[in-house]
Amino acid sequence: MNAPLRQLPAPPAPSALVASSSKPTTPLKPLAPPPLAPTKAVPSDRALRTISTTLIARANDLFTDNGVSELASILLHDQHPDIQYRSTPEDVDERRGIMMSPEKRTKGKEKFARDGLAARAAAMYDRSDASLSLWEAEMAHALSSMAPSSRRGLNPDMRLRIVHILHVPTPVPNPSSKVSIPGVALCHLLAAPSSDPLGSSKSKDALCVVLFSFSSLSPPVQPHAQTIRNPEDFAEGREVYVWKPWQCIVIDPSAIELGRYSPSVPDGNVNAGAVDAEAFELFAPGVTGARRRGVILETALIFERFIVLK
Repeated sequence: MNAPLRQLPAPPAPSALVASSSKPTTPLKPLAPPPLAPTKAVPSDRALRTISTTLIARANDLFTDNGVSELASILLHDQHPDIQYRSTPEDVDERRGIMMSPEKRTKGKEKFARDGLAARAAAMYDRSDASLSLWEAEMAHALSSMAPSSRRGLNPDMRLRIVHILHVPTPVPNPSSKVSIPGVALCHLLAAPSSDPLGSSKSKDALCVVLFSFSSLSPPVQPHAQTIRNPEDFAEGREVYVWKPWQCIVIDPSAIELGRYSPSVPDGNVNAGAVDAEAFELFAPGVTGARRRGVILETALIFERFIVLK
């Protein structure tokens, strides 16, 4: 037979918490109001001026010597607006606030009329400069992370070779990222884009006039680094990589005059001396315009996104 279960006594109820600290409490002190700010001194009567003592009021005061004439001139101008005021600085200061609104002396540059031709042209130039700067930064990053032997693996939209330089780019006194310097050369088209704008397929020996837009800023001092739009790389016999966009213009090959330029030693395998002599023969006495038009294309190229390979 099983033994009966024994009932355990209930635990005692928790007692109320009693503060163990026996230190007496300190009564709070009343907050004092913040000190009053010192009152500003009332300006004296000498610093106060009435409106009748201002420059405009004195200029139009009938009791002064020139007040009558000044007031008469204002009334006359209201009746006959075609009468022009004198444009001296003193007269401008006197009329400020009456005939013209006040403005700061350090006024910024003048703005163009909204949606006007000048405003649209300025916006287009700003977008073009920003787009070119972004392309240069992207291309510089790609060239810095690429080995010199693999730089010919770039994917340009067009490839050219400089045959003869017609105009050497010259430095400008105030170089800037928005200032470009031109260089002109006769070039062979090595690889044309899918839509050939020059129509160079009619003759593989055809030459085209190219206007290069070089940067006026000095390139970084790195002898083996590939630079972008560098006028110091402009030499005959070198290959040029070109990216879109570019522009095409129609020219008269007979009007081209070769400049006096001593060609540099080429870095490629092209015989620049023979090519240079051939280019000069195109403008020799007795050469007809038809001969020039048969070799030099009537379409010239203008671009600013390019790299001259060293």
